[in-house]
Amino acid sequence: MEINEDLVTRLEHLSRLKLSAGERAQMIESLRSIVDMFGIISQVDTEGVEPLLSMSGVANVMREDKTVKGISVDEALANAPAVVDQYFAVPKVIE
Repeated sequence: MEINEDLVTRLEHLSRLKLSAGERAQMIESLRSIVDMFGIISQVDTEGVEPLLSMSGVANVMREDKTVKGISVDEALANAPAVVDQYFAVPKVIE
């Protein structure tokens, strides 16, 4: 992967950042360093090494999905300070 000015400009646009020329140059060097490090890591012989799926060794515990009777709309709205039709009424927060 080539880390150059075009790539950093694209990343800058995607992340909605505005970098100065100095920051952009520093970002190029940092990204090159990171990619080089992965190149070194990829040289490690992992033949016969089991993939690590969990650090704790605990597996997911699954349970059976069961349906339960919920509360009605009237019960849900019973203690609401304000209701409009069948909805909670709240103050407008976005202009």
